Amino acid sequence: MTTEAFLIGLLGMALGAVFKFGLDVTLQRVGWGREDRRDNDRKIERVDQHARDNIARVERELKEQLNDQGHKLTRLQEQVRHLPTADDIEEVRAGVARVDASLSAVTAKVEGTSEMVRTIRDHILKVER
Repeated sequence: MTTEAFLIGLLGMALGAVFKFGLDVTLQRVGWGREDRRDNDRKIERVDQHARDNIARVERELKEQLNDQGHKLTRLQEQVRHLPTADDIEEVRAGVARVDASLSAVTAKVEGTSEMVRTIRDHILKVER
């Protein structure tokens, strides 16, 4: 190897070292240094863990709410099952109509009886005078 080739190789290594040093300093200034990357990685890991914890908590809360809604729906279905049907209501309406008709007939008989009692009472009162 000639001296000239040796000097060119040495100059290349020196320039490479200067370039690498300058690149490391520049990367550290913009936050891309090894330590900064480790700090950023730790920060990202903490944020990621916090997000995972929050997602897990929200999932648990949503599952509980969904379970509660399921219980409410079951209770409503049970209540609806025991509600009267349209046929039941029609039967009750017809029964009330029959009772109303019977009551009207009884009222007419009572009014007739009341009129007779008043007539008898007036007659008794008239005779006693």
